[in-house]
Amino acid sequence: MPPTSTPRWEIKDDSKNVKLTLFNMPEGAMPGDFQVAIEDDVLVIKTKPKLPAEQQAVPDGSISFHIRLLVPKGYDKENVRAELQLRALVVTIPKVNPAFTKEVAIDGK
Repeated sequence: MPPTSTPRWEIKDDSKNVKLTLFNMPEGAMPGDFQVAIEDDVLVIKTKPKLPAEQQAVPDGSISFHIRLLVPKGYDKENVRAELQLRALVVTIPKVNPAFTKEVAIDGK
C-alpha cells in the first residue's frame, strides 16, 4: 500500500462481527498511542495527544485523528476489542445475536 499523509480505513461486516481497520499507522506505533472508547452509543477512536517532550522525538510520519461512529442497536458495546497489527489498528464490535434470522411470509391480495 503506498504511503499517504492520512490513515485509510475500511469496514467489514460478517455474521458475527463488524471490523473497522485503520491502515497506515506510523512505524513504531504503540497501543498506548491510541484511545478506543464507547461513549453512550458512539465508538470513539483517536490518537492520544503527545507531551511536548514526546513531540520532539516523533518522526514526521506521525498522524493525528479523531473518529466518531454511531453504534446501532444489535451490537455488543461491552465487548469491543482493539489491537494493533502490522501498522493497522483493528477494532472489532461483536453482534449481539448473530445467529438470528427469520424469513417473513409475504401476503398477497
